[in-house]
Amino acid sequence: MVTIILTIVALAIVGGAVFGFYKWRSNERASVRLEERFTIDMLGDYVVEQLTERVRDDASIIKSDLDYDAKIRTKDMISKALDNCIHGVTADKNFVISMIYDILGAYLPTTEDILQVYPFDSHYLLDPNTVWIMVYYYLNKQTGGRVFTWLEQNYHLSEKKMVINPVNGTMMESREFDQNLLRRVANQVIPDEISYPDMLDILTYIVYCNRYGFGIVDCLRAADIDGFNFGTSGSVRYRIEGERDVPYKTSNSVWIQINAAWIHLSFLEFKSDGEMKRIINQLVAWGNAAPMTEIKPYKVNDGYDGARVTALRPPVGESWACFVRKFSAGLYSKEKLLNKPTVHNWELPAKLMYFLMRGEQTTAFTGQQNTGKTSMMKAAMADVDLVNIRILEMSFELAIRELYPWKNVITVKPSDYVKSSELQDLLKKTDGYLSMVGEVAEDIVASRMIQFCLIASAFTLFSHHAKTDEDLVNGLANSLVACGEYENHDVAISTVLSAIKNNVHLDFVKGERVIAYISEIRKLNELEPYQDLKISPDVKAAVDQLCSLQKEYYTRTTDRVRFESRKIIVFDPETMSYRANDGYSPEALANILQHMRNPKMRVEFMEFYKANWPHLFKA
Repeated sequence: MVTIILTIVALAIVGGAVFGFYKWRSNERASVRLEERFTIDMLGDYVVEQLTERVRDDASIIKSDLDYDAKIRTKDMISKALDNCIHGVTADKNFVISMIYDILGAYLPTTEDILQVYPFDSHYLLDPNTVWIMVYYYLNKQTGGRVFTWLEQNYHLSEKKMVINPVNGTMMESREFDQNLLRRVANQVIPDEISYPDMLDILTYIVYCNRYGFGIVDCLRAADIDGFNFGTSGSVRYRIEGERDVPYKTSNSVWIQINAAWIHLSFLEFKSDGEMKRIINQLVAWGNAAPMTEIKPYKVNDGYDGARVTALRPPVGESWACFVRKFSAGLYSKEKLLNKPTVHNWELPAKLMYFLMRGEQTTAFTGQQNTGKTSMMKAAMADVDLVNIRILEMSFELAIRELYPWKNVITVKPSDYVKSSELQDLLKKTDGYLSMVGEVAEDIVASRMIQFCLIASAFTLFSHHAKTDEDLVNGLANSLVACGEYENHDVAISTVLSAIKNNVHLDFVKGERVIAYISEIRKLNELEPYQDLKISPDVKAAVDQLCSLQKEYYTRTTDRVRFESRKIIVFDPETMSYRANDGYSPEALANILQHMRNPKMRVEFMEFYKANWPHLFKA
C-alpha cells in the first residue's frame, strides 16, 4: 500500500515538473530565443505554423463538449479567411492581418524585440521595398487612403522630367519614381521615432505580403490609382548574360497609372522570378478560371472587386507580365469624369448624353486604350430608364449590377467552353431591352452586335477602339465580311450604317481625358436616282453630260461616300472647352424625340437643343 502511494506521489511530482517546464517554455520571452529567428522569412515560417495550428483538426476536442460547435465555427472562419485573403478580399485580408498581428505581438512583446529582428530605428538601412511600405503606411493614415493623390500634388509624379539615362549617360525624358525620390518622401513622412504599435503594424503587413498577399504590389491593389502593371520593362536576358548591375531589369518593372500617365516605380523590386510568378498566378486566380499553362499562356480574368486582370507568360510573352485595370464604383458619374479644373462647359456633353440615353439611341463609345470608354459607359448607365439590360463582356469590368443594383441586369462572359457568339444567342432569349457589349474586339462579336442593333433589342451600347467614325464603320463592316455574313463590303457598310447612329469619341488632350466629339453617323441615300439625260444639239454639252453620268456611276460602284459624320459637340483644345457644332439631321432629331417616353422630356430636350444650337434656328 505504501509503495502504491509513493508511486502515485512520484508520478504527480514528475507530471507537475513536466507541466511547469512546458508552461515556462510557452511563456518564455521572445528575446531569449531571438537567435532562432533573425530573418523575415523565418518569422513568416513561424506565423504560417501558428495559423496552420489554428485550423488543424484537434482529436482532443470531444464532440460532447459544450464549446465544440463554437471551436469548429472558429476554425472554419479562419480557414475561409486564409483561402480568400490570397485574392485580396478585404474582410478576409483584414482578419488574417489581425491574427498575424496577435501572433507577432505575443512573439515580440517589446520594441527591443522587434528592433533585434528589423532595424526600424534606422530606416536608411532598410531595403527600398520596406521603406515604401513604411511610407505608404504613414501616408495612408495621414491622407485617408489618398496616398498617390498626395504624392502627385507634392511631387508631380505624372510630369515628365529630364534625367540622365543610366544606361548610356545621355539625357532622356522620364516619369520615374526612383530610390532617391523615395528617400526624400521617407524623410518627410516617416517620424524620427516609430512607436511600438506602428512597428508591429508594419512588420505584420510585411509578413502578410510575403506569405499571403501580393508581395510588393499588394498595396497598389487598393491604392488610389487607375491601374498598374509589371513585367513590362527592363532587360530580360541580364541574368543569362551575367550582368547583375543593370539599372532596369524585369524584376524592377512595376508601373502605375495616374491621370492617364504611366509612372515607373523603379525602386520596387521582386526578390526572385519565383516571387513574380507567384504574385501573377495569385492575381489572376479569382473564381474558377483554369491556371495558365504553356499550352494556354495567357489569361483575362476578374478580381474580386471587379478589376480586370490580364496576365501572360512565356512562350507568348518575352517574360511573365501582369496588367491590372481597376474599376472603382465610386468614380463613375459624368460630373466626376468630365468636370476638371482645366476643362470648361462640361455640362454640354453630359446633358446631351443624358438625352441620348433617354431617347434610346444606339451609341458607340470609341477611343484608344485608357481614354475612359468603360468609365463613360458606366456613367451613362445612370441615365438609362428602368429597362432590362443584358451585357456581354470579356471580363466582368462594367460591374453595372454593383453600381445600379436596383436595375434588371444580367452580364455574361465567354469561358474556355462557351463562345461569345453562343452567349449572344442566349441573350436574345432573356427579355432584353438594352443590349451592351463591353468591348467589340472580335469579328464574330461585332457581327452579332450589329444583329442586336437591328433586331434583338431596342437599342445597344458598346465600346470600340476606332479612332474616327470612318474607322468605326469600316471596321465593323470588315468584321461582317470576315465572319461570312456578307460577301460584298458595300452591302456590309450599308448594314452597319443602318445600325450605328451615334458615337461618343474619347481622347487625350494635353494630358486630360476628354470627349473629343459626339457625332451623328448619318447614312446617305443609296437609292438617289441618276440625273436625267437631256438631249441637246450641242455636242460638247452632250459629251460633258455623259461623262458626268459615267463618273457618278463609277463613283457609286467603287468609292462612293455612303455616310456623313456630323460632329454635334466638339472639344476645342485651344480653349479647353466643349462647344456646340453641327446640328442633328431632321431624321435623327425626330428619332430621338420619338423614343422619349415622357412628353415633358421632349420639351426639355428641345429647349436644351435650341439654347445651345441657336444658329440652326435663325431665319
